[in-house]
Amino acid sequence: MKRADHHLVQQVLDGEISREGFDGFQRRLRQDPELIKLYGSYASLNHSLNEELEDGQTDPLTAGGRQAMLRAWRIPLIIAAALAIAFIAWSLPQWFYGSKNSGDVAIASFSIDAAWRIDGPSKILGGTTALSTDSTLHLQAGRASISLKPSDSLVVEGPVSLRFPSEESIEILNGKCLVQQSGRNHSLVVSSPQFAKITSGKRFGVFVDPEQKSDEVHIIDGNLQVQPRKERSPTQLVKGDAVRSVDGAATTRLPQQTRTFANRLDRFNSLPLMPFRKSDWRASYGNPSITETRIEGANFATIRKFQSPLPLKENSVLLVTLQCAEPATGKFHSDGWAGMSLFSQGTEMVFLGDPYGPGPSWGLDVKNAEPPSPRATNTIGSATMTIRYDSGTGSISLHEGGLPLKPAIYSGKIAPGTRFDELRLGASAGAALSVTSLQVRSSGE
Repeated sequence: MKRADHHLVQQVLDGEISREGFDGFQRRLRQDPELIKLYGSYASLNHSLNEELEDGQTDPLTAGGRQAMLRAWRIPLIIAAALAIAFIAWSLPQWFYGSKNSGDVAIASFSIDAAWRIDGPSKILGGTTALSTDSTLHLQAGRASISLKPSDSLVVEGPVSLRFPSEESIEILNGKCLVQQSGRNHSLVVSSPQFAKITSGKRFGVFVDPEQKSDEVHIIDGNLQVQPRKERSPTQLVKGDAVRSVDGAATTRLPQQTRTFANRLDRFNSLPLMPFRKSDWRASYGNPSITETRIEGANFATIRKFQSPLPLKENSVLLVTLQCAEPATGKFHSDGWAGMSLFSQGTEMVFLGDPYGPGPSWGLDVKNAEPPSPRATNTIGSATMTIRYDSGTGSISLHEGGLPLKPAIYSGKIAPGTRFDELRLGASAGAALSVTSLQVRSSGE
């Protein structure tokens, strides 16, 4: 490729190309596969560097040395590049060949702990989801990275709801959203219940609290204008400013930026619990059978201590997926209990399985939870269940199945900042448990 083509692609990605130049770029894309390939390589490189290098590396769950970590970092980089190329394959025909006719205005990818629903038309595109005009995304948990066009992107944290009137406008209904714009053509218009328009800007966060009828805007980089719904003229803001509007009235300047906004999808580290090894577990009582693929027994308790308390850091997320089968002898459902418990400094905090009582169903027993538990599910017999715990908020939820998460069937809260240092598998007298898979993941930002 000519050097001029490299400059041309960079201009497009930066949003610094004229309307006439962009039209010519579209025509060339229709006729030149090499230019498409060049555009894809630039976009994937940009995506990968932003995701993997901007904020540094996460800590491993186990002590494996720096060399192992340096070898491992290449894997998410390759994955990020593959996702970026898939994004280009979707976006070129949509944005360059007529997005107005297609009806697709945004493409979203989700963190592995995300649970969401979409009101309105959408399409599954491999590991991503395309959102259509006037669709509304409700993200109950986790994070989502959303691209409206090559120069505009969002990172949102659940719980959050957003509506997409067009590729150049979004409406934040509740929750936290980071808006990032590159290049010079900042045409995206953001609105919220209290702000009619938030325009221009390079990087800013929006926090919407419907209960308090209070919205905040925090300018991280660049300049922008905000116009509350009851004001006729906008307010000019610069980098470092933070303002609040209550009931759509005039903005109040905040003394400082007090909120943080996620700038990427959460990355998760897996604790290597499988294959099961008997030496990793300490029997409290009973004599369970432990093979590489199964832990099974009746009237037993066996404990696995974590090398480091989990989740890894403050304001991080823990995912625990438990898969059970019918025991060869004994019963999972009984008047006793059978399942998994998470402990913090010797105190049982969370139990998942069949709790005490005659009801033949799964339940989640969260000690001192709000609202009170246990909460029984409709699931009977062998099953796969996932717990999601957010240490920043104390929110804990139960989801049937593995990943990606289905909508929560129970949600409660424990003390924020709680960290777990031991995991117990077991069953009381008269009950049995057979565990065929146990997966523990922690985000590590």
